[in-house]
Amino acid sequence: MNQQKVKLDEIRLPLISASQAIELDRSEKGDSIRKGYTLMEEAGEAIYEKIQLFRTNHPSVAQKPVLIFTGGGNNGGDGFVAARLLLKNKVPYRVYGLVDPIRFKNEAFLAYHDFIQAGGFFSHIQDVDSLEMDSSSGCLVVDALLGIGAVGELRPKFAKLVEKLNFLEIPILSVDSPTIPLKATETIILGNPRREAFDSSLSSFYGKVTVAPLSYQKSLIKEISSGDYWISDSDFLKLLPNRNEYGDKRAQGTGLIISGSIGMTGAPSLAALAALRSGIGLLSMALPSSILQTLSIKLNEPVFYALEDHQQGSFLKEHLDFIKALFKYQKAVCIGPGLSQKPEVKQVVTQLLPTFTSPVILDADALNALDGNPDLLLSLNVDAILTPHVREWERLFGALPSKMEDVIKVVKEKASQYKVTLVLKGVPTCIASPKGEVYLVGKANSGLAKGGSGDVLAGIILALLAQGLSTLEAAILGTWVHAEAGQRTRKRLGAFSMLPTDLIDSLPSIFMGESSK
Repeated sequence: MNQQKVKLDEIRLPLISASQAIELDRSEKGDSIRKGYTLMEEAGEAIYEKIQLFRTNHPSVAQKPVLIFTGGGNNGGDGFVAARLLLKNKVPYRVYGLVDPIRFKNEAFLAYHDFIQAGGFFSHIQDVDSLEMDSSSGCLVVDALLGIGAVGELRPKFAKLVEKLNFLEIPILSVDSPTIPLKATETIILGNPRREAFDSSLSSFYGKVTVAPLSYQKSLIKEISSGDYWISDSDFLKLLPNRNEYGDKRAQGTGLIISGSIGMTGAPSLAALAALRSGIGLLSMALPSSILQTLSIKLNEPVFYALEDHQQGSFLKEHLDFIKALFKYQKAVCIGPGLSQKPEVKQVVTQLLPTFTSPVILDADALNALDGNPDLLLSLNVDAILTPHVREWERLFGALPSKMEDVIKVVKEKASQYKVTLVLKGVPTCIASPKGEVYLVGKANSGLAKGGSGDVLAGIILALLAQGLSTLEAAILGTWVHAEAGQRTRKRLGAFSMLPTDLIDSLPSIFMGESSK
């Protein structure tokens, strides 16, 4: 891609809870129903545009009606606005409601009234069992039943409808929040992204998550923001570094990978290939001499520095001075993939920590080398990114809490305490900066739960760091690119058969800005 790089604060959206979203809505509109209706019209237009995008992407079913199901609150009002726009633009639709219109109030009543005045038709469902539908009944179901205001168990009528909709083989677009246990194909969140969409106990109901910002005052959003953020899939690539078309290989970024040992040559190979496919100009690799032959067969592009290991198959303390001498040529360093956990290797890692002269990624065995003593991180004199999975995290920092909101707090605290950028890999991946900002990235994909996936991530981040991104930018963009590669690879090969190597094959299309559809 060839575009102007943007700053993080230009594309990030504050992440809030459902209760905060309700508070924000009340603060914005106050006692003004008209202001509330303006927000509702914005929401309805966003839903309408999402419906039209779906129809464009699925032309074979686009002439089937859009099936909109409404409740009695503002979520239903959003649905009525969308229905009015469908009517206006001659798009086939049907609107069904579980609540008698006589009970509609305020903005929801205005939306219903304007829909009927425009010539719209509304079917009040009194008996869900009498509603006959199958997979040919429509092209898309719009769930505008309850939204974020619902609490507790569903009323029987709603529960019965949700059960019926779950059995339909029709895609479901939920508005603001799925009517759980309804399993949405996609959820369009109105206003600001919600923490609930990333909660492991709830996220499977949301499907794909998109966010449609509304015209809330920024000052009101800032008041409730806790420094947690989300970025839309369409915006991540705006963080890409600008390439110098006239620059040589060094101008495109120089990086060093310190990795490998006997029996673990795959890790450095995967990290290297990922870095090379992610734009780095010149990649160097420091490795034990015992594995040089294997890696030189696998890789053509890197510059190898094979350090005599006397058939030990791993790094030795006698290598320290040579490795340190390599630092002056690098814009970024990655240490850890496949190092092994031998005692002498751990000593090499800890003695290198205070000597790095450019931003560094500590991954895998470089984290294990700290032996549960995170205070060793305080010896770093450069910006650093740590990329632990849950077990590596717990070895280093201790057990994680079970609730996502508490995990966010802990990761934020550790990033601030040790002045590092933390990438806690998981669903979602939680990225925290030394300033206390947190970004949630990625979605569930069991195809990534395979040895070597983390090495690919480390290589991608290294390349972005070497090309001039900050540690936070490189961590965020690298994590998203890795997750997106996972989604594309899964579509192509399936979760069972995809390999970490296959992720690397998906990188070119991502960096070229090609659609995943």
